[in-house]
Amino acid sequence: MLQLSKISKTYIKQTVLKDINLIFNKNEKVMIVGPSGSGKTTLLNVIFKLDKPSSGDILFKNKNILKINSNLYHTKIGFILQSYELIDDLNVLENIYLAQILNGKKDKSKVKSIIGKVGLEHVAYNKINTLSGGEKQRVAIARALVNEPDIILADEPTGSLDSSTSKEIMELIINLTKNKLLIMVTHNEYLAKKYGSRIITIQDGEIINDTNKQSKLNNDVFLEKRKKSINVLQIIKISLKNIFKNKVRFILTSLAVSIGLLGLSLVLLISDEANKELNYLEQNKIDSFPIVINKIPDIKNNNKEYLFPPYEKYQEEKLVKINSLTNKQLKYIENIDPTLLSGMSKQFLSNYLIMDEKYNTYEDKDIISLPISYKDNLFLTNNFDLVEGKYPKNNQEIVLIIDGNNQISNSLFNLIGNNAFSKKLKLINNDAI
Repeated sequence: MLQLSKISKTYIKQTVLKDINLIFNKNEKVMIVGPSGSGKTTLLNVIFKLDKPSSGDILFKNKNILKINSNLYHTKIGFILQSYELIDDLNVLENIYLAQILNGKKDKSKVKSIIGKVGLEHVAYNKINTLSGGEKQRVAIARALVNEPDIILADEPTGSLDSSTSKEIMELIINLTKNKLLIMVTHNEYLAKKYGSRIITIQDGEIINDTNKQSKLNNDVFLEKRKKSINVLQIIKISLKNIFKNKVRFILTSLAVSIGLLGLSLVLLISDEANKELNYLEQNKIDSFPIVINKIPDIKNNNKEYLFPPYEKYQEEKLVKINSLTNKQLKYIENIDPTLLSGMSKQFLSNYLIMDEKYNTYEDKDIISLPISYKDNLFLTNNFDLVEGKYPKNNQEIVLIIDGNNQISNSLFNLIGNNAFSKKLKLINNDAI
């Protein structure tokens, strides 16, 4: 039914899909698993033609859908998204009916039938923003199935649901796609093994495992049909209905746009009149100024003949100057009458490093060293709560700062590891290095 041949996808310099070759047959329940960023969702987007592959071909019923301009392909595929992508201002029935209209169909009996199959009869006329997550996903499933497609694509349909609801949604999808090809992306390997007839594992854009490598393509006939257009009157009807449902918002938006356009028109009008006045002044005053023509010489520099001086001539002279203060000098400063030198003060600053036994330094904002008096601990007691251990009382004691959730950053965790408090760490003055 569906075949991917040498599909690759590259964004700038990053290759997301690498030479993908897959064959999908009718009624298969294919689960695509793999780590985040492995290319699973990109593969679904390429199959649905939301994204164009950099190279390769996609055959659907023996036709290369990348080389034909037909709307028929999308009528044969339904897409279930994790984020639902429903229209909040429309109710359940209208969201599903809109999918029919966009495919050139109008059959509300089928809409009501699929609503019954997904168990949403009691909320058929409720707006989307009043539904639970599980109910929204059921609407998305009904919308994907209302046009009776041959293929269903599902991108993490249970990703934002709890385990109980996830099980209900999976069983619903499996029951409603018994006679259809289902291709689903999921992180849940338990659900993949339980409900999938075939599991494909992707890693770094490549297929590393496929439980059904011997799958053969069933080349049934692809019948090209005339592209269906959307009824303009139907679009106008839906638009007007949406406007009347949000009268206040529509009026305020229209008023804001009108004021903006009026202001822009006034600015352009004033600018145009100002330019005309300036041009008039220039034309009438230009005759009072003489015309001066200067001869500008043509100067050319031959950069190829320029040589930089030797590097040695630009060596900076390294100067080291040390000003030492003795205890006698410090005592003299302390005994100066403060009324004579009220602005004088002294301050000792010292930079500390944290190092382990292998001389690896630890630099992270969550470990701090405090070159202050450890007797009163005013800085710590005024700004932090003590969760574990004790406040420092001596030099070379380390304080570990945690956030409001009692957590530390990933960078610090990677530095010190699980056994952070069993390591021997030293607090060393920078000058000691």
